[in-house]
Amino acid sequence: MLDKGAVEKRFGYHPRCRNMGLTHLCFADDIMVFSAGSAHSLEGVLAIFKDFAAFSGLNISLEKSTLFMASISSETCASILARFPFDSGSLPVRYLGLPLMTKRMTLADCLPLLEKIRSRISSWKNRFLSYAGRLQLLNSVISSLTNFSISAFRLPRACIREIEQISAAFLWSGTDLNPHKAKVAWHDVCKPKSEGGLGLRSLVDVNKICCFKLIWRLVSAKHSLWVNWIQNNLIRTGSFWSVKANTTLGSWMWKKLLKYRHEAKEFFKMEVFCGRQTSFWYDHWCSLGQLHGLLGDRGFIDLGISSSCSVAEALSSHRRRSHRDDILNDIEEELEISTQFK
Repeated sequence: MLDKGAVEKRFGYHPRCRNMGLTHLCFADDIMVFSAGSAHSLEGVLAIFKDFAAFSGLNISLEKSTLFMASISSETCASILARFPFDSGSLPVRYLGLPLMTKRMTLADCLPLLEKIRSRISSWKNRFLSYAGRLQLLNSVISSLTNFSISAFRLPRACIREIEQISAAFLWSGTDLNPHKAKVAWHDVCKPKSEGGLGLRSLVDVNKICCFKLIWRLVSAKHSLWVNWIQNNLIRTGSFWSVKANTTLGSWMWKKLLKYRHEAKEFFKMEVFCGRQTSFWYDHWCSLGQLHGLLGDRGFIDLGISSSCSVAEALSSHRRRSHRDDILNDIEEELEISTQFK
């Protein structure tokens, strides 16, 4: 009903959601609606909620709802809040257990996670636990508590250090959490058992791997709503690998992902197929690796292939030339081989 209402102009799209036709996100009994910041749009959304209640018998609790407004004049905000029964909210705020924010995550933003870990350890106070038992709890329960946050954000180093200190104190001293009883350095404890460690996972490494997974989704999961939003608003006509690292667009987490590209690109290789979705310069599609990494911006001129060109466009329009530089001749050879298998 919300999607249909936006198409029928009962309310306006949020400016960043118009190209995707995005009006809302749902999870269980929570709904987050995106609309233009006007009284007309709010009236349209509330009218749709009223129609939905007539059909289903389920009414939206407006008193428990919160309105977040941005890039709207203070007079308009005051007028809207006086007219509609919503509380006014501002970022940062927690949603589904994760903080929604525009600025860099700090240790203070991680305090709920740290308190949850301490609370879980305190609940084991009356149980007799051996070293092996404490190790098992760290490997399963405490790791599970951190996985949810780590899979979405790059946690601050101070937060990771705090979690590791709590884990080390629990392993060696139990629920007393005495940090002075540690017998082995934590980085040695986190080594695989084959290397003399206890097989616990290093949070620094796990956090980096989760960032790599987000990058993998960006370059492979074409039908993901999150990926489509990133493509429309941040990447646009280019490639993830070609976005400038000093961009002012996007959240702090987006900028962290851009910084991980130089490490992540070593693990990514494209399967070309027709080549329309494969960047000629920035994707690893041939045996030579990422071509922009080999030639830099000079390659655009030397080969006569633009920076935004796909492999399919290069195969259909490029004519082979002879070059003095061997690497350019190797690229020409790769193009000719790919043309034969097209």
